[in-house]
Amino acid sequence: MKDPDIQLWCEDEVHFQRHSSLIRMWSPRGQQPQVPSASTREKVGFFGALDLKTGCLVTRETPTFNGETFGDFLRYLLQSTQGKLYLILDNAKYHRARILKEFFVKNQERLALIFLPSYSPELNPVERVWRITRRQATHNRYFPSIAELRTTLTSHFVKWQQPNNALRVLCAKICIGSVVSGQIDGTKMLQLSSVLVKSLPPLSLRLLVHSAPLLGLRSRV
Repeated sequence: MKDPDIQLWCEDEVHFQRHSSLIRMWSPRGQQPQVPSASTREKVGFFGALDLKTGCLVTRETPTFNGETFGDFLRYLLQSTQGKLYLILDNAKYHRARILKEFFVKNQERLALIFLPSYSPELNPVERVWRITRRQATHNRYFPSIAELRTTLTSHFVKWQQPNNALRVLCAKICIGSVVSGQIDGTKMLQLSSVLVKSLPPLSLRLLVHSAPLLGLRSRV
């Protein structure tokens, strides 16, 4: 990729619950695994953005999701990166909050938003990151306090703060597999590719070609 100043990212939000979540696991024959579960609705929320080229993940904890906290995360993201970011995200109302209008105008040289087709979480690779995190860090585990859950998640995200093949390759495999298996609707994929082509300037189309496998797209360029 010959234009390092233009980067393609995707963004999403997530809540991790303190109560235990169970999935399949290994256990000795004849023994039933048991995992205590806290009777609580306590949860931890995070904003997250993933660099589709490098696998770098930027996260920030938040008590709630709204226009103000989303703006705080975008400022943090811009402070943590260089060059212009093309950010793929869903259509949550606070992503278009009025209080952010001035911010978007002020930072239009550094940030461009690319909205996914409606009701299409399967097109956002960050969704897979949250799923992987639950499998590796929170499933089949009891957290005696919300502080321990927070510490576990923060420590888990640290390993993905720098460029890494784990997220870059894993997200690519998952997205491509979803296209092949039919889990991703072909019409929605065409809508996304059309939006990307219209949103990205000519010079950055090289980036789209480079990142296409991460979105489950094929290119003949």
